[in-house]
Amino acid sequence: MRDKTTILITGASSGLGRALAIRLANKNTHVAIMSRDKGRLQETASMCEHSPLLIAADITSESSCQAAIAKVIDHYGRLDHLVLNAGISMWSRFEDLADLTAIHELIQTNYMGAVNCTWHALPYLKKTHGMITVISSIQGKIGVPFHTGYAASKHALEGFFNSLRTELHKQMDILIVSPGWIRDTELKMRALGRKPENPAKKTSRQAITLDFCCKEIISAIKQRKRELIIPKKYYYLPWIKLISPSFLDNLIRRSF
Repeated sequence: MRDKTTILITGASSGLGRALAIRLANKNTHVAIMSRDKGRLQETASMCEHSPLLIAADITSESSCQAAIAKVIDHYGRLDHLVLNAGISMWSRFEDLADLTAIHELIQTNYMGAVNCTWHALPYLKKTHGMITVISSIQGKIGVPFHTGYAASKHALEGFFNSLRTELHKQMDILIVSPGWIRDTELKMRALGRKPENPAKKTSRQAITLDFCCKEIISAIKQRKRELIIPKKYYYLPWIKLISPSFLDNLIRRSF
């Protein structure tokens, strides 16, 4: 009988990570969920049909990521799929930051956290011809006001995994997911910086539901796609950036 697929999801204590864990923890999969907040991980586990493995760890610590991967292998004996969802957001003009602490934290969490996990998971994922799903953002492709550090971390994330995909040709698959605003989760993420007044009004009207986002991601995982942009109307944004960057800048400024 075929071994169950084993999945590790980072940032699974809330939002998209929690929603994916609930949907993926079924009779056909072993799921491990990782976050710094053990209490909220337990809340996630209580919502899952089949109990996942809980790993309280800090993604910004390489040694913690190494220990987390080792725990998955020790418990399940294999790793088929790494879902890199952990992240923090930002709401501030760059010039309004008191110092650069927020920028460093964004890079360490959103970018280096993914690199830390990937480095230690890679040998096991190659053995199973596995998959990495990277939860990036449409902001990994375009610039957005009040999100300089966040957009930078997502651009770095996409550059890293697009490059890694070329190095691992036919050894495993990498899916990069670039969602827009996600209703009830994106704006509740821990956001760094000094938040502008009522920044959510226009963006919330463009937001997609968490349920829709999860369904699209799981469908892309099953098809082992290399890229997913949600919603589909955002597929045109990178093309506009190439053809008429000033038009895109004005479009984005009006949206905010």
